[in-house]
Amino acid sequence: MIPLKSDFCYAILDDRGMAGDGVRAAGFYRHDTRHLSRYVWRFGDLELIEQTATATTLTQYWSRMRHHAQEVMLERRLELLPTGVMEHMHVESWSDEALTLDLQLELDADFVDIFEVRGQRRKAPRNAVARADDFDTQLFTYVAQDDVRSETRVRLDGLGVAPLLLAPRESLTRHITIDFATTLPAALAAPNATPRWMPSITAKRTPVLEQAIRDIESLLLEPAEGRTIAAGIPNFVVPFGRDSLLTSWLLLDADPSLARSALTYLAARQGRREDPFHDEEPGKIMHEHRESELSRIGEMPFRTYYGSADSTPLFVVLLGDYAARTGDAALAKQLEPHWRSAIRWIERYADPRGLINFRQRDDGHGLTVQSWKDSADSMSYGDGRLAAGGLAVAEVQGYVFAALNAAIDLSRLCGGLEAERQGWSDRAAKLAETVDRLFWMPAQQTYALALDADGRQLDVVASDAGHLLWSGIVPDDKAPTVIARLFADDMWSGYGLRTLSTKEKRYNPLSYHNGSVWPHDTALFAAGLNRYGDHEGFARVRDGLTALAGHSADLRLPELVGGYPRDGSTPPLPYTESCRPQAWAAAALIYVTTAS
Repeated sequence: MIPLKSDFCYAILDDRGMAGDGVRAAGFYRHDTRHLSRYVWRFGDLELIEQTATATTLTQYWSRMRHHAQEVMLERRLELLPTGVMEHMHVESWSDEALTLDLQLELDADFVDIFEVRGQRRKAPRNAVARADDFDTQLFTYVAQDDVRSETRVRLDGLGVAPLLLAPRESLTRHITIDFATTLPAALAAPNATPRWMPSITAKRTPVLEQAIRDIESLLLEPAEGRTIAAGIPNFVVPFGRDSLLTSWLLLDADPSLARSALTYLAARQGRREDPFHDEEPGKIMHEHRESELSRIGEMPFRTYYGSADSTPLFVVLLGDYAARTGDAALAKQLEPHWRSAIRWIERYADPRGLINFRQRDDGHGLTVQSWKDSADSMSYGDGRLAAGGLAVAEVQGYVFAALNAAIDLSRLCGGLEAERQGWSDRAAKLAETVDRLFWMPAQQTYALALDADGRQLDVVASDAGHLLWSGIVPDDKAPTVIARLFADDMWSGYGLRTLSTKEKRYNPLSYHNGSVWPHDTALFAAGLNRYGDHEGFARVRDGLTALAGHSADLRLPELVGGYPRDGSTPPLPYTESCRPQAWAAAALIYVTTAS
């Protein structure tokens, strides 16, 4: 798979640079609407001999040899733009005779929502796509059920509709222009510029670090509200809450401006009312925002969706750490209504124990699990049974602890009252005592994954305890014990931290959350090691993630890989549906490489 992206426009191509039948999500998209579902060149008997790809461009060389010499060379350069595609074809004949090249282009456009591509069934039938052809232009038009109009216009410049005639030794260049037009207000209001990123990184620019930097740049988004970052290609090229907050935290030293813009973007979409369909609540920070049809017309809740138990405390944590590292008190004051509203959400929606829970939805809408391990089978007991009902997941409580401490510093910056700071300090201390008492598993020497609605532990050894170290909620005298447990062979693969111990009944190295290795999960563990002064452990994590990136053919950290041991015979196999590139994976590599 070859991913390309330019702002909200992205392409998923097969290994030959075409959008055909070989890749399920193949096509060209704008705002999660597939503007071209088929884009396949047939170059006759030319053979692909070389290709390179960057975030926005694909360059290929096709050749035909005769008698040990090149007879025809075709250079294809496809450039993805924020609103379409420019493709340049340069053909050279090295023959002393006239030649005919049969170049054919297969085109189609279905304008389906990305969720339809992923298997979601619509409730109402789709409107038909209109197609109009003339000699040199093909136009596809679709009007969605909310009257948003989308067009794909392909100008062929004489290619793909008739044989190409070449005189002896002739060279010629043609340009195919593809426009993805839409009346979507979000697209009309955006600047439609390909984002560029200039981080401040003094570490040696190794190949894997360079790739991670390119991945972050490729995932930047420029909506009208300001810069933010997509979670990953192909399924998550939209603004996210949790992902952008953790990515921005990992990149605070490299580029604090990304945190600033992500915070202001999320503040503008902070929850204002009770809306169960969208999981919205006053003060809550969103999980994701999408502009595709099924979300716009309400068949799915993702237009602006708030199904995340952790985005809200993470918002306060990032703002607090941003202000502490940059000295930018002005942003803390500008966002004071928003961080205070986030703290009120914590205070209002915590249970009597002070814990933040989420209800596992069973209505077919939204996310069933609303912590970062958001697959439906991620929350289990030691006997392998899945937990049902409400859950208080361990790391969410750590985030709340960190948010309360961040609020104390933000209050001081904003001239708040000492009484409120003391109240938050007392609440944080009580939460730390509660978590240590209710989540600690003496036999396993770590913290439980979660508590169910009856207060029973989900008594499995999982990576979530690494997030607790990051938050600072783990008592100093227990931190070495937790660290040692996470570095044990059943949890530490050599490349990174397994999401679930190999000793647990639901362990599977290539599951989404039950034994795989997620780089960002491991990087937050590394940050926890730094917090508690285990610099040797931090170096061990840096070595593991760097080796994992180097093991990949593209030198990038994917979203997740299998949890196979580094010293075993099985390589770190990729999870087949993981995003590549993926924001917090790339940020994880940058963090462990550059953090002091």
